[in-house]
Amino acid sequence: SDAGFDQLSAKLAARATAAQKELGLVAAVLGVLTGLAMWLMYTITRATTQSVGSALRLAEAVATGDLTTTIEPSGRDEVGQLVRVLGTMNGSLATMVSGVRANADGVATASAQIAQGNQDLSQRTEEQASALQETSATMEELDATVRQNAENARQANQLAQAAATVTTEGGSLMGRVVE
Repeated sequence: SDAGFDQLSAKLAARATAAQKELGLVAAVLGVLTGLAMWLMYTITRATTQSVGSALRLAEAVATGDLTTTIEPSGRDEVGQLVRVLGTMNGSLATMVSGVRANADGVATASAQIAQGNQDLSQRTEEQASALQETSATMEELDATVRQNAENARQANQLAQAAATVTTEGGSLMGRVVE
């Protein structure tokens, strides 16, 4: 019976040793799997955090008016897609702002040209008004001269009529004297 007990004890000890080895192997595999899971979680978290951080940096730059910031999308997930869309939006905004600036510059140039044209027109109008005033003054002088000439002509006519009357009367008187 002792021999059966010893044999049973040896088998039990062998199975216990085998079970310990299996348990050690399972623990080692579990440890490796746990390490792999931790590394995988860290990598995924880091990638997601970097993508979100890039999106946040871009959004902050746009909010402060800096449209020159660029980002490189790094993922294929929804966050990576969000980063790509934000990058595209940033580029579109930069193009739009550039176009608005160019149009504003064009409007400013046109406004300056219109203002210069208005100033030139105003100057020419003032010159024409001055010339018109001079013409008006000359016309008034001419009118006064014509009136004076008309008055002189009337007086000369009166003198000529008086002289003709005197001559006629003198001729009559001479005709009477000769008779």
